[in-house]
Amino acid sequence: MSWFLVGSLAAISLALRGAGHLALGDRVLGARAERRLYLVALSLLGAVIASQALTTEGALAVDARALGMCAAVAAAFLRAPLLAIFLVATVVTASARVIGVT
Repeated sequence: MSWFLVGSLAAISLALRGAGHLALGDRVLGARAERRLYLVALSLLGAVIASQALTTEGALAVDARALGMCAAVAAAFLRAPLLAIFLVATVVTASARVIGVT
């Protein structure tokens, strides 16, 4: 994924968010609709992260990045602080690369 594409998606997202405020005016979305929109945003973020971490040149690649991501998911599941999650992912990925997992 190129940086141009990332920037374009960010700009489109910002434009759509602004359009939503213009369309709704002073009206407020219901709690159910807000919750669904929040979950859509989270699922899209997860899809982008997974596609970047688990693919190489368009093909599925299970390598050190995938191990680091699995470790981060496990740390998040155990409700570790965000900094600890990053550290766990970094240490596992670096360790895997040191022992030869490509």
